[in-house]
Amino acid sequence: MRGKVLEFNHADTTGLVSGDDGKRYRFAAADWRGAIWPQPGEAVDFVADGDAAREIFPEGVGGGPMSWGHFLLSLEGRIGRQQYWLRFILPTFVVSVILGVLAAIPLFGVLDILYSLALIWPSIAVGAKRCHDRDRSGWFLLVGLIPLVGAIWLLIDLGFLRGTAGPNRFGPDPLQGAAT
Repeated sequence: MRGKVLEFNHADTTGLVSGDDGKRYRFAAADWRGAIWPQPGEAVDFVADGDAAREIFPEGVGGGPMSWGHFLLSLEGRIGRQQYWLRFILPTFVVSVILGVLAAIPLFGVLDILYSLALIWPSIAVGAKRCHDRDRSGWFLLVGLIPLVGAIWLLIDLGFLRGTAGPNRFGPDPLQGAAT
């Protein structure tokens, strides 16, 4: 469920969230999944459990709208297969093919190299978020270092298998409310 942080008491590390259903839910610091303490008015995604909020994620870390900056540069959160393929793999592939064809022109050969270098961190960040959707640590990407088998394993695991249904330790399900 989506909502907003109403208050957070730093002394006893408890707070209050208002859900989209109009109800108020109390929470403890143990349920907060953000990198920094919550701020009043901050948009969140959480699991309602009676009158308590559990598994509280700031928007953009889990199922909320994810900005391009967060998508390409942050290691936090989860993304589904559709975002992985359509927002990262397909555009990266198209640009790589175009630059590869134009590499016959010396200037474009340099651009191809610079583009490849610029993709290192975004590839790690997007891959880590995809690992998180499968309830794996981002370190799982190191499987790709195994010759041949590693690349095939990552392709199948990250590209074709569905992520964990429902929230996991990395955030809410990115498919929550969408057709699976």
